Amino acid sequence: MSNSGTSAASTAIFVALFCIFSAYGDFAVVSTTSGGVQGYDFDTFPSIGSPAFDRIYIFKGIPYAAPPTGDLRVA
Repeated sequence: MSNSGTSAASTAIFVALFCIFSAYGDFAVVSTTSGGVQGYDFDTFPSIGSPAFDRIYIFKGIPYAAPPTGDLRVA
């Protein structure tokens, strides 16, 4: 690959990462009976065409159930 090809690839990667990370917004905190859960809001691309999908909230790492150990383990 030539130097111009490497430069173009580096620029393309930078632009892609910038677009991805610039879409993330502020943190969102939701109160539950078990305590607060922190996530973040994500601005979607306007190409979806519906105002209902302009912003979504993303919460990761929420435990939904006890781990399958002991009596909870399926034999």
